[in-house]
Amino acid sequence: MWSSRFIMNHSIRAASLEGFSDLVRSYHANPNQILKEAGIVTSQLRDPDAFIYYEHFLAALELAAQHCQCDTFGLELSTKQGVNTLGLIGAYMSRQANIVDALTVARKYMYLHVEGLSLAVENSNSKSCEIQFLNLAPNELSPQKAQVTLGTCFCILRDLVGPTWRINKVSFRQDAPKNQEVFRDLFGCQPEFNSATDTIYFQSQFLSLKPNINNQLLDKMLFEEIESTKPNSQLEQLQRIDNAIKTLLATGDCTKENIALCMGLHPKKLQRFLAEQKTTYREMIDQVRKREALILLKNHQFNLTTVALKLGYCELSVFSRRFKIWFGMSPTQWQSRM
Repeated sequence: MWSSRFIMNHSIRAASLEGFSDLVRSYHANPNQILKEAGIVTSQLRDPDAFIYYEHFLAALELAAQHCQCDTFGLELSTKQGVNTLGLIGAYMSRQANIVDALTVARKYMYLHVEGLSLAVENSNSKSCEIQFLNLAPNELSPQKAQVTLGTCFCILRDLVGPTWRINKVSFRQDAPKNQEVFRDLFGCQPEFNSATDTIYFQSQFLSLKPNINNQLLDKMLFEEIESTKPNSQLEQLQRIDNAIKTLLATGDCTKENIALCMGLHPKKLQRFLAEQKTTYREMIDQVRKREALILLKNHQFNLTTVALKLGYCELSVFSRRFKIWFGMSPTQWQSRM
């Protein structure tokens, strides 16, 4: 049995609201008013890597569904999502050996986009598998939340698998909406409602396929992120490496080899470039951790264990010792002075 599970974090990337404003406007509603009511500053959406509170994200979905009088708003928003909205992580997923490996990467990251994802293959000879979404308490049915979660994962897998992607069945715990056509259009099958779980069922043969990304927008993003074509662009390249480290820290896969992979460089070329800049990979990752540690601690948004995990430390004690080396005091002491 192969399985993976990850739990919701209290914040998600602003990229999760990609296309929100345009979708709201298509229903002749005011997206700025809805975002303000939900507690989200509109300018936050300009940076896809900015973080917004998950509760505010859910509030925006529910409010939009009400203002737009659209009970399938979450599902329609999910169609704006895909591998390209995942940034460098999406690029990293698309370069894995097969879909299973890509989903292993997702296991460490997708909590920033969806909540409570659990993928399980019953046995190696099984012809089918399922993705269950444990994203709701039994007595708190939230149609928009379930719709955007299942829809987003479906679109990401569609990008990864390519045009052959098909599912056998999709089930929702929510009541049947008035407009079921949008469900059929997206999933390619008749959805089941009032089910026991929110689940996508598909053939396990897809798991062995190599990710197939033919997305021009993603190619453009990667070109802008990883190519350094100007002879005087060393600082830009260093910033891209910095951003890649920041993105991969929380995944536990922030190795020199994986950073080089995301940057489109051979590890030795990356090492030579850093040497030319009078630094090393270890020094850069240390700098990023120091900077991000102070930002996370200053915001008081996460507990210390979560901060340690976000910085790529498997244990709080390891982070605390390192922090004391950096700043001469423990994280708790530093926070108490703020």
